[in-house]
Amino acid sequence: MRQKFRNIGLIIFIAVLFIACNNNDKQLKQDHTIYVKTQKVVTGEFPFTVHTSGSLSSKSEQKLSFKTGGIIDKMFADEGQQVKNGDVLAILKLSEINARAKQAKLGMEKAKRDFERVKNLYNDSVATLEQYQDMETALKYAGSNVKIANFNLTHSKIVAPTNGKILKKIAEENEMVGSGHPVFLFGTYVNNWIVRVNVIDKDLVLINIGDSASVSFDAFSGKTFRGIVSEIGSLADPYTGTYEVEIKIADPDKKFASGFIAKIDIVSKETRQYYMVPVNALIEGSEDKAYVYELVNGKPVKTIVTIDHFNENYLFVTDGIKAGTEVIIDGGKYITKSSIIKIKN
Repeated sequence: MRQKFRNIGLIIFIAVLFIACNNNDKQLKQDHTIYVKTQKVVTGEFPFTVHTSGSLSSKSEQKLSFKTGGIIDKMFADEGQQVKNGDVLAILKLSEINARAKQAKLGMEKAKRDFERVKNLYNDSVATLEQYQDMETALKYAGSNVKIANFNLTHSKIVAPTNGKILKKIAEENEMVGSGHPVFLFGTYVNNWIVRVNVIDKDLVLINIGDSASVSFDAFSGKTFRGIVSEIGSLADPYTGTYEVEIKIADPDKKFASGFIAKIDIVSKETRQYYMVPVNALIEGSEDKAYVYELVNGKPVKTIVTIDHFNENYLFVTDGIKAGTEVIIDGGKYITKSSIIKIKN
């Protein structure tokens, strides 16, 4: 009898467990029914946009240096200092340069004496015409040496070429610098600011002089500046294989400083066909790749697409999807492998 009751209890337990599992299955199925909204992908012709970055600089930047090499004696300007046209910025130690100038002057004086002596001898028919001409040439040669020495002496100091600002101080006092070695990076007050960027060949062929650009800086959060493509390089960088494009800032800010990092969107006059995917369809993404759900025979399929750019409404896709495809724009983030999809459009 006890065994009989035990068997009956086991049957009841199994029955209850079956009912509970059946109810759980129904609940599970109910929980995995996802109501979604969809929208079809369309195509459109839009201007081609190149996304890149670069560094801000002044178009009128100059590297100031000494004509001759030597030891820097004094420097009269620091980084960030504003200077006026004609201000002396640095001078060399002049001992050697003065000595060379004096040497040239003495050589000139000797050449004059030699020339006068030979000239008188030539007039008295004692010296030959050849000797006279040699002395005449030596005199001219000595005169040229004096001009060179005086020129080097004059350019043994650095003078501000116009009103401007010392952007960078490259050398210091008592340093030995070579001829033409930059000592200051100088910028004028002219608001001629540019950004130089590098682009690959397939983007270069779609960029033209005069194309507009949108320029933004981390230093000016939320502000966008208007730019214009002013120069396009025709020779690739031997190390990167990219081409340099120069963008002139049309409305510069008075607080601009060389070296600001800029983000650039160059809008070409050329157009390209894009697949317009609603931005709400985006599930996840990284760089120019993104995932969306498209409906295939009523089932969600996770698809990877290539994004060229986007705005607040659409992803402008170049690859990975076709026109007319239905993509899920609402409810996609809840989808799992076992989800049952129902459209509530």
